[in-house]
Amino acid sequence: IAITVEGSNTLTRSLIIFGQGLNRSHPYLLDIIKTIQNKNELDKFHIYLIKIINHTIINLSNSLYYSISTKIKSNKNKIEFYEENLNRLVSNFAFSTNIALLMGGKIKTSEYISGRYADMLTNIYMAYACLWYYEKNKNVKNIDKLLEASINEHFINIQNAINDISYNFPIPLCGNIIKYCTFPFGLDYHKHNDILTSDISDLITKSSEIRDLLTENIYISSNKNDRLNQIMRGIELENKCNMINKSIAIS
Repeated sequence: IAITVEGSNTLTRSLIIFGQGLNRSHPYLLDIIKTIQNKNELDKFHIYLIKIINHTIINLSNSLYYSISTKIKSNKNKIEFYEENLNRLVSNFAFSTNIALLMGGKIKTSEYISGRYADMLTNIYMAYACLWYYEKNKNVKNIDKLLEASINEHFINIQNAINDISYNFPIPLCGNIIKYCTFPFGLDYHKHNDILTSDISDLITKSSEIRDLLTENIYISSNKNDRLNQIMRGIELENKCNMINKSIAIS
């Protein structure tokens, strides 16, 4: 809806997703705004203000707890490990969002800061989508490699966004609080290695269950002059040539 109305992905990212979405998605912010609009209802205002403070403290505690637990706990069960990290990043987002409230109305016009918060939100959403897609297709061979590379990319994007927010926050003290409370041990997420990249490349470019899964909803014409048909046949021919070359090399 935001893209349709605003007509610009840049404007949507920088102003709409977080700048306007915060008012509607925050559990207490809209209520506290209503108390101001309703002739300054001080009693209710104080109630919701305390709730926001408690919400901040809870997410701060969760951020610190998950920062430690994700390092201590074994990652043998990949799904539990990813969910634990997502719990951490969601807590980081919620905590840093409440800190952003200290900017007041300026958050709506601070396009860089607002855009980075939007990046965090969208990458959290996409990371959960990766887990959903994995659970739906977990019987497909080697899909765990695809999950590892994809979800790690979203973790890195979230980490970079919150690091940039802390570095550029207009109130330096608050920026340092965000930095050291969300990533107290420094940056924890790093690019996956080249071996995994090569493995995924082979799974996509060669005949595999992963390739069949990713292309199952793509229409491929039976017309041999169709470009997509030619590409698909070309990939199959290349794979056959590689197998022949390997056989010759062995013999």
